[in-house]
Amino acid sequence: MIVSLAVTLFTSAIAQLTIESDGAAASADSSSLQTRAQSQTPLQTQMRQLGELVSSLEASNAARQVLRDAVENAAGDEKAELELQLQEINQEIRETRSVIEQIAVGSVDLEAFDASSEELDWRTELTQVLLPVVQSLKRLTEKPRRIELLRTRISQATESKENAERAVENISEVLAVTESGPTQDALQALSQSWQLKAQEFSREISLSNVQLDNLLNNNEPLWVRIKDVLTSFFQGRGLTLVLALVVGCLVHYATKIIAKFFAKRQKGEAVTTFRTRRRIIHYGLQAARTLLILISVMLVFQMRGDILLLAIALLIGAGLVLSVRHMLPQFIDELKLLLNLGPIREDERVIYRGLPWKVTQLNLFSELSNPEITGGLRIPIKEMAGLTSRPAHDEPWFPSSENDYLVLSDDRLMKVKKQTPEHVLLENVGGAETMIPTAEFYSTVFENLSRNTTYQVTSVFGIGYSHQKDSVTRIPQQLKQAISSALSESDYAQHLISTNVELDYAGSSSLDFWIAVKMHSASASSYKKIKRLIQQICVETCTKEAWEIPFPQLTLHNS
Repeated sequence: MIVSLAVTLFTSAIAQLTIESDGAAASADSSSLQTRAQSQTPLQTQMRQLGELVSSLEASNAARQVLRDAVENAAGDEKAELELQLQEINQEIRETRSVIEQIAVGSVDLEAFDASSEELDWRTELTQVLLPVVQSLKRLTEKPRRIELLRTRISQATESKENAERAVENISEVLAVTESGPTQDALQALSQSWQLKAQEFSREISLSNVQLDNLLNNNEPLWVRIKDVLTSFFQGRGLTLVLALVVGCLVHYATKIIAKFFAKRQKGEAVTTFRTRRRIIHYGLQAARTLLILISVMLVFQMRGDILLLAIALLIGAGLVLSVRHMLPQFIDELKLLLNLGPIREDERVIYRGLPWKVTQLNLFSELSNPEITGGLRIPIKEMAGLTSRPAHDEPWFPSSENDYLVLSDDRLMKVKKQTPEHVLLENVGGAETMIPTAEFYSTVFENLSRNTTYQVTSVFGIGYSHQKDSVTRIPQQLKQAISSALSESDYAQHLISTNVELDYAGSSSLDFWIAVKMHSASASSYKKIKRLIQQICVETCTKEAWEIPFPQLTLHNS
């Protein structure tokens, strides 16, 4: 056997060293022995340790042989006790041989050659990890549990004492009416037995009450107990937590400095060339920062020897891994969005809740904006996953801007006072306000007089059929000249661009002329006034030229 061979070789070597140094060892005192031990080489120290272990092994073997002989000659309970001692000394011998072998082979790990160590029981490993947490929880609840245990013990002992006393009384009643001598002797023996039980229960109650009073009535002042607890905490686990916090902060700020360094290097590049690379570096550094902080905190816990905090940190890390595993598909989709590689991308156009928006920034809370709407939106990344954006070309973001003048489908002239993500506020000429939800307003059909540089005011005017021969050329020319002259002399002269009058269609009672006046958009607020002014000019021209205005038409304009 390898162990036996090693023991034999080292035993002979130790014996030789012992013979050579026997005289000096006999006269040296304890201080000289310590000095010599310090001056020994590592090999000499190793040989000395092996000699001591071999001597101990020989003594254990001799003691085992004695026990074996005693077990053969013993019987009954004594034999069982000796066999138990024999098992203990066998265990000591095995441990001693293992230590001798480990010293002999040096730094070689013997556990690697143990076949049983290859089997891994995850229940056992998990129990070892959770054991410090469970023990700490038990220590935290130890006092309440002991108090409850003592109270339960007192209650049970009191009940048992009462039963024992009742038994003694019953035996005494039977003894009083018993005349047989042997029966009396048996009953007296039973009475003494139950009296002893009652006394035992009484002592148990007294002892439990004393222990309960000691737990409930602590003579130390409260501030002393608080001081002891705080001192113990800040000298032990509190200091460990502070060190872990400091190390975590150092790692955090170190990675932050590295991130700033990369940001400075990319500052001069075009946004479109490094956006994706910047995001990969940014989120990669964030992930590395979190991992490094967790590892550094665990290292602090391990170096400080705080198994409880290390176990808690491992549980937190395991929880994070499990949560990430369940959320991995969603996490991958969101990661694509964050890296600007998904179906929705920055600086593109997206329709969200019925409105067009510009993707300003993709982040955990992405930002959407619209140049024509006051205020933007901050949307969680999970809501962005179902959207799709497209490049924004030269197209309007909204059909109106603030201070624009609109002609609604019911021919009302309204001014856009305010546009927000929730509503559009309109104001008419008289100052009355109308509020419309923004999504509903976006789908409304209206005419914007201010969006372009010009707009057109159209009107229809009817003249009787008695002037049919002049309806194609003369009447349109005279109406056009009259309208142009009147508008040129009005307050809107500088905004007038052109005038056009044409025969539109022959109605049931009149020849209707289409009148179109093109104006600069600066006069959009006077749209209704210009339209009324056109009708007034047409009536004045008909009166001057003696043109007949059909009765229904006249009634309509006079109403």
